[in-house]
Amino acid sequence: MKHFPLTVLLALIATGIFAQVPPKPSEKAVVYDAAGMLTPEDKVSIELMGLKLQSKYDSKLLFISVETKGNMKGLDFVRAIYGGWGISDGVKGHCGIIVVCKKQIMASVGGGFLVKCDNALTMKIKDSFQELLDKTTLPPFANIDNQNQQKGSAALKDSYMFFANAMIELSQEEAPANTQADDSTATVVKGTVEQASPTMERTTAPSTPTAGSGVDVSPVPANDRTSTELPTPTVKTQTSPSKTIWIISGLIIIGVVGIVFLIKKSNRSHTPNNKKQYRHKDYDSNDYRDDK
Repeated sequence: MKHFPLTVLLALIATGIFAQVPPKPSEKAVVYDAAGMLTPEDKVSIELMGLKLQSKYDSKLLFISVETKGNMKGLDFVRAIYGGWGISDGVKGHCGIIVVCKKQIMASVGGGFLVKCDNALTMKIKDSFQELLDKTTLPPFANIDNQNQQKGSAALKDSYMFFANAMIELSQEEAPANTQADDSTATVVKGTVEQASPTMERTTAPSTPTAGSGVDVSPVPANDRTSTELPTPTVKTQTSPSKTIWIISGLIIIGVVGIVFLIKKSNRSHTPNNKKQYRHKDYDSNDYRDDK
C-alpha cells in the first residue's frame, strides 16, 4: 500500500503524456493534418512526395499537425510520436517526422515546429536547418496580427520538400557506394567459381561418402551451401610404370644375368676339377713304333 500513491502518480503522468500524443494513422498515410494547417493543394503535393519517397527510395517522411503539445517539452513530444507510431519500422532507407503544433507556432512562442529523423539525415541538414526556419518556415507566423493560412501552408509545404529532397540526395549519394559493394562481392564470387571450375573438370565424380571414411557426411542445408563449404573432390590413383620402363628394366636384368653367367663359365674352364688330370705324352715321329 505504501507504493500506491507513487503508482497512481506514474499512471497519471503516463496517461497525460499518451493522451496528448495523437493516434497512429493508417500505414500508408503521409499527412496527418489534425489541426488543418494545410490547404488541399499543398496537402496533395506533400502526399505525392511522401509516396514517392516510400516507393522509389524505401524511405518515410510524415507531416503531422496537432492543436497543441500541451505541457510536454517539444523533444519529449516528438520522440513520443516517433517511437509510439513506429516510424522506422520496416524502413530500409531514411525516415523522419515533421510535427507542427498550431498553438505554439501561431503564438510564436517556440516549439511549434518539431522535427525528428534518423542520424544520417540529421547530419546532412543540421547546418542548414536554422536557415530553413529563419527564411522559410517561421516568417509567415512571425506577425501574429497578420497571419495568412495560405502563406503558412505554403511555408510548411516548402519545409517538408526541403527534408524530402535531402532524403533523396542522401539516398543518391549512398547508391554508388552500395553498387560498388555489390560489384565487389560479385567479383569475389566470380573469381571463386573460376578458380574452382578447372579443378572440378580434372576430377572424377566422387562416390557417395560413407560413415567412417574420413569424410563429413552430415547433411548441409541447401541455403547454407556455398562454394567455400564444398570441398573439392579428389581421387587418388596409383601411378604404374610405362611399358617402355618395363622393357628397359627387363633388358638390363637379362644383360646382367648373361654377364654373370659368362663370367662363371669362364672361371669354371680354368679351374681343375676333382678328376685326375693326365698329361698327354709328346710323340716324335722318330720314336713311333708299330708293335704289330
